[in-house]
Amino acid sequence: MTVTKSMELEKTVTVGWIIAVVSLLAALFGVYPFVQSNFTHDRITDSLYKAFHRSLFGLGGAWIIYVCYTGQSEILNQILSSPALQPLGKVSYCLYGI
Repeated sequence: MTVTKSMELEKTVTVGWIIAVVSLLAALFGVYPFVQSNFTHDRITDSLYKAFHRSLFGLGGAWIIYVCYTGQSEILNQILSSPALQPLGKVSYCLYGI
């Protein structure tokens, strides 16, 4: 069986989605152990989370932007481009400019 370019692209997109979802989940829910009352803080765990959580969140967000820009996720692009979300986008852009 020969591997075509579309099959390779599909595998790449699938791996990209897996990495993006894992990165976003790690960034969002990685803080959960820190807020537990019985958690003992150590330097390595605290340092690793503080060093990587923003980069992981950025990686996940960058993947979402990439697949929407290249047209590989039509459903997500339609949701994010819907007229109902345009006021929210304008407000967030205004707040960014301040």
